[in-house]
Amino acid sequence: MKYYYTYTELQSEMSVLQNTFAIVRLVDPFICHTVKISMADGILTLTPDKPCYSVWDKKQQCVNCISARAMKSKTSCTKFEYMQDHIYQIFCRYILLEDRELIMELVTDITGSVLNGEESPKEIENEFLFLNNKMVTDPVTLAYHPHYIDEHLINAAAYSGWNSEAFHLALIKIDNLDDICRDLGELACKGVLRAVADAAREILSDTGDGSFLARYDESIFFLACGCISHEELQNRLLELVRQASCLPVLFHGKPVPPRLSAGFLTCPPGKYHIFRECGKPNNYAEEQRPPAPDEYLQAGTILMEVRRLLDAAGRQPSGIAGRIL
Repeated sequence: MKYYYTYTELQSEMSVLQNTFAIVRLVDPFICHTVKISMADGILTLTPDKPCYSVWDKKQQCVNCISARAMKSKTSCTKFEYMQDHIYQIFCRYILLEDRELIMELVTDITGSVLNGEESPKEIENEFLFLNNKMVTDPVTLAYHPHYIDEHLINAAAYSGWNSEAFHLALIKIDNLDDICRDLGELACKGVLRAVADAAREILSDTGDGSFLARYDESIFFLACGCISHEELQNRLLELVRQASCLPVLFHGKPVPPRLSAGFLTCPPGKYHIFRECGKPNNYAEEQRPPAPDEYLQAGTILMEVRRLLDAAGRQPSGIAGRIL
């Protein structure tokens, strides 16, 4: 399948596709906006237009964002959405427009070939919501899968930055999970993971749009949130670490206390901007770009820093106190 286009080739292909698909558009998943393209005097300009999720009546990036997944994998992805009694299939294709990475979204209405009249619109909507959440959620902990971090972190942080909010990134590690798994087995291990995830989710109860909890690896959870202060998140994390032994986890009638450590950092408000892979700047018209930032956010850099904090926190729960920035 062709993925490298010149401006003329892409305009021609999109014109043909519009005869088949209800929606044909270009999307930049890093900023979650559709993109208009133009060429003048041999110079290609990309201009952000509307939030890509607004067409689905959503207020923020889709939970199952296949545009971000296609961008990361440099392949194609598909999913289904339900809106206003219609079922749509969405295809996302990774393309290079004269070396600029974009996603081509193709949307088709498949209502007539799917609905049979036996289910109510609300039942169908709930089924699609369940399916889209299942694609990105770990069934044991109900936290998001690790790939969710790559697909949502940059846009979530940028959203907080543009709304003058601090943004926090944290890692929470179950230090004795390997011991629990070895001594008591997988079932006990899953019980501990779920209890810690439930407790971590309480931290996010009032932290605003874009906040999320995800699996980072087998024993570590990744938490991203805004709205609350650095000091408030510090207190919540410390409380979680200190009270971990009291989490309600029983196995064969005996308590299984997890031992936690954590680390986090706070990005000050107004310090984020979309950061392209390998340091490439966005190729957008200057008047459409947000104000120039003082710092840049790149997912890999931030994650490495938080991981360093976590490693330095030590195995003892009390060790975190002196390591939180």
